[in-house]
Amino acid sequence: MEGVFQPGMHSPVHRHPGVEVWHTLQGEQCLETPHGKLVQRAGDPPLIVPGGVPMILTGTGRGVRRSLVLILEDATKPRSVLAPDWTPLGRCRPRV
Repeated sequence: MEGVFQPGMHSPVHRHPGVEVWHTLQGEQCLETPHGKLVQRAGDPPLIVPGGVPMILTGTGRGVRRSLVLILEDATKPRSVLAPDWTPLGRCRPRV
């Protein structure tokens, strides 16, 4: 898939049954999980999140974030589900 976020945009709090991988081509993103936050800028190594981990993704750079996204999924399960059992701490804030 292709992911495009404007600065300040964020995903819903969700999880995937399989591994999700991002490779950011332009801009910056921040991923918050119960384990902390991971910031990825264009040219950084890919980010990998194991299946089942709740997350929220935020566009944190000063410009559009574009990335390639791969989710390795089990075809018998939904690709993504909301994760109401976890509340983010707001660790990922867009730059002003």
